[in-house]
Amino acid sequence: MYVKRIRLENYGPISNLDIELPFADDRPKPVVLVGENGSGKSIVLSHIVNGMLEAKHVAYPGSRELDKNKVFKLRDSQYIAVGSEYYYGRVDFERNRSIEEIFLNSRKESEPNPPMEEGTPAHSLWQSVPVGNNDRYLPNFAESTTDSGRLVVADLVSANCLLYFPADRFEEPAWLNRANFLAQPSHTVRTRVMGETDRRVLVSSPLRALQDWLFSVAYDRAAFEAKTAQFPVGAPERQVHLPLWLGYEGDATKVYELALNVVKRIVQKATPVSRLGIGGRHRRNLSIMSNNNVAVPSIFQLPSGEAALLTLFLSILRDFDFREDRSVPFSSPKDVRGLVVIDEVDLHLHAKYQDEVLPKLISMFPRVQFVMTTHSPLFVLGLAKVLGEEGFGLHELPSGSPIAPEEFGEFGEAYQAFRNTTSYRSDVGRQIEAAQRPILFVEGSTDCQYLSKAASLHEKKDVLDRFDLRPSGGIGQLGKLWKPLETLSKAGTIRHMVVLLHDPESNAQRASHGKVHRLIMPKCTNHPIANGIEHLFDRRTLEMAREHKVAFINVDEGHHSTIRGVRRTVPEKWSVDPNEKTNLCNWLCENGTAEGFQHFEAIFAMLEEVLAASEATASHES
Repeated sequence: MYVKRIRLENYGPISNLDIELPFADDRPKPVVLVGENGSGKSIVLSHIVNGMLEAKHVAYPGSRELDKNKVFKLRDSQYIAVGSEYYYGRVDFERNRSIEEIFLNSRKESEPNPPMEEGTPAHSLWQSVPVGNNDRYLPNFAESTTDSGRLVVADLVSANCLLYFPADRFEEPAWLNRANFLAQPSHTVRTRVMGETDRRVLVSSPLRALQDWLFSVAYDRAAFEAKTAQFPVGAPERQVHLPLWLGYEGDATKVYELALNVVKRIVQKATPVSRLGIGGRHRRNLSIMSNNNVAVPSIFQLPSGEAALLTLFLSILRDFDFREDRSVPFSSPKDVRGLVVIDEVDLHLHAKYQDEVLPKLISMFPRVQFVMTTHSPLFVLGLAKVLGEEGFGLHELPSGSPIAPEEFGEFGEAYQAFRNTTSYRSDVGRQIEAAQRPILFVEGSTDCQYLSKAASLHEKKDVLDRFDLRPSGGIGQLGKLWKPLETLSKAGTIRHMVVLLHDPESNAQRASHGKVHRLIMPKCTNHPIANGIEHLFDRRTLEMAREHKVAFINVDEGHHSTIRGVRRTVPEKWSVDPNEKTNLCNWLCENGTAEGFQHFEAIFAMLEEVLAASEATASHES
């Protein structure tokens, strides 16, 4: 049962979302939802899962996963977006099945004015809300039958895998949960009652059920699918027939091989996994074997990342193995059809599993529609490598807009965090080793532009040109470089001078150690901008820039405040808008004057000082 389209209006953080899920040759492409915490990713999943549960309850009314008259997803006015009069949601599935709902802030009046545009799907459903009520819930899974009289939805559910893995789906570790560690597999007993099923949409802590299923598969394989042939031995008059082992063949064998293939892809050992092992009746645990050696004594002892992947993909195989429609073949992962929803798919996964293993496992099931949320740029990159950038859908919430992998906002955040590590400092070290002249590190790229313009205006290009001018990568990065550079200086491994030029607000002090120097930009008094290199421009120059474009600079007007009975004057504060920092730099560099850049002269004076000191030291050493 595939999802075709999702529409949400005024639901929590989501104002207007409309996602058509992608297909290629009638096969679903995986869909990944990304966005910050609170952007509505789980809200979107909840609407899909609500439809999955409704479909299952119609197909199997005797096996409800929720109590009768209870719902999976609450419908309440608290979910209406602030400032809105209603929320609306609709999920369209294949075969014209859908689930639709609307909730109003107040009860509908006898002569109401619609709170939405006429002619829209939300307006159409609003019209069906009875007067005096404030909501309408409209699933249509039970409205039509096939030619044989069977419900359409029953046909869909019986031949499809329908699973939802919430974010809290994981097992407790073996050392914490002794009951799981000692749990022995038992035969799976299936329900054979009309209108009932053992299959569940909601999946949580499934390892014990998976262990029982694998034991049943292994038992069927050994008991019913062992193949032998009679092999004649000896002279014709005294010939005897000995059984010749031919291996296993049958449905259970196919399922066992599929499960083993998944295990081999997930469990990474020095000696490759060869088979699954089942202990004797006194301790019948399910183990993972490498040749005839035990690699993992019990599946409950797997690392959390491997256990997480194992539960995902073995659960898919198990659920499809339990399908009621046995006319659907099952000899390959490509036969598995269905809808699998996973919240925070990257949880507990090492970088290698996010980037390599998980995307390859997903690619094994081309007829399964995966709808997933993630915060992992590595997982998105891995999917792009395995499936291609056009091989999956990537949507950023709360807007639901399709984006390319490199537009994923958390790429930038992850890269910024990476820069804070030793790897970043090592990269700077390599730049210093390769340098052919002194290096001047500044906070950001706009600092480079301002210094170049100031050098031109004040005829100091000869000073600046003696340096290789480089940005450090943003606020706070220079502070992380001083200690490593000081260590390199003590070791005598720095060939050319290195200067770190901090912004005026820095708490660092001017210092020198060998060929490493730390300088601080001059600080002005009574300046409206407290932070950044823009502090060096006088008020008149900044006012001219703001007259050109008011968005350049944000202004917090001066005011009075009374705290504990004491009246105080809070001075006016200016700050450069983060989204306009580069635009302001471009304007000032194009329109600035020598007078406007006058405070930069102090920087060139400091640079001339360290250059002179360096030359004096070199002359003395020679």
